[in-house]
Amino acid sequence: MAERPIMSMRRNAARALWRNRRGVVAAEYVFLVTFVAIPIITGIGMGGLKLLGSYQTQKQLVLHPYP
Repeated sequence: MAERPIMSMRRNAARALWRNRRGVVAAEYVFLVTFVAIPIITGIGMGGLKLLGSYQTQKQLVLHPYP
């Protein structure tokens, strides 16, 4: 049974839209990682270094033999 031209055009249009959506999702993911995840990771890293320094200072004070 031969495929109708209209159905073929619709199927091709649906495939093209699906391909376009995949590209949009990939671009959205790149923007999300760039503008959200990287600053959050940087902030956690910088805050972690400050907390580590504070922890080491407090540890030295607690373990100090003379008050």
